[in-house]
Amino acid sequence: MKLFFLGTRGGITTRSKAHYRHSTLCISFRSTAIALDWGSDWLYKKALIKDLSGLLLTHAHDDHTGGITATFPLPIYATEDTIDRHKHLQNAHTIIPRTPFQIGSLTIEAFPVHHSLNAPAIGYRITGGKRSLFYVPDLVSIIDTKEALSGIDLYIGDGAIITRTLLKRIKDGIPTGHSPIIEQLTWCANYNVPRAIFTHCGTEIVTGDRTNIDAQIKALGTQLGVKTTLAYDGLKLVI
Repeated sequence: MKLFFLGTRGGITTRSKAHYRHSTLCISFRSTAIALDWGSDWLYKKALIKDLSGLLLTHAHDDHTGGITATFPLPIYATEDTIDRHKHLQNAHTIIPRTPFQIGSLTIEAFPVHHSLNAPAIGYRITGGKRSLFYVPDLVSIIDTKEALSGIDLYIGDGAIITRTLLKRIKDGIPTGHSPIIEQLTWCANYNVPRAIFTHCGTEIVTGDRTNIDAQIKALGTQLGVKTTLAYDGLKLVI
């Protein structure tokens, strides 16, 4: 699978050269190519992805869906919760969490995660051939962690915060907000995930010294036996 990080900035106003636009990832395998999320930074830039096979949405926050217009050129795949928040969507396909589906040569399964009560979120396990990854740009926790992470080659996670926990509130025992990179790396270590990349970067990363931040995140991964890097706008790689 080929990966292209078009944007890597989270839902913050601060920008940097490395993290300028809202997080969007393109994935291609054989003759199939998809994009994940299309935030408000990408409004009127839909020509970038008009030839892809589909757009997958993780949840309905503006930094993930704000760039989608009623005439968006791709089939859109999202949960019922996300589609209900965007009544204008045309060519929308409702996906059911934990029910795998195909887009061309890619097998995709959505996993519910804790992040927001108002905009319920999911992560995606995506498989092309013998390679699998899990993509989840916003979360506190994965509800079915073992099933989501077991056997994957790459975890692409939430870069909102490095070591502090960023919880906004807890209602009815359900946490909302963001888990730190160090906690997500612990999940990876527990399920033998060999590699992790973090996107959807928060203020701590976007405003920090890039060399120091990269070194800190790499060191955290090394301590846990997970090869760890930080995504940046324009990053391309193959798994």
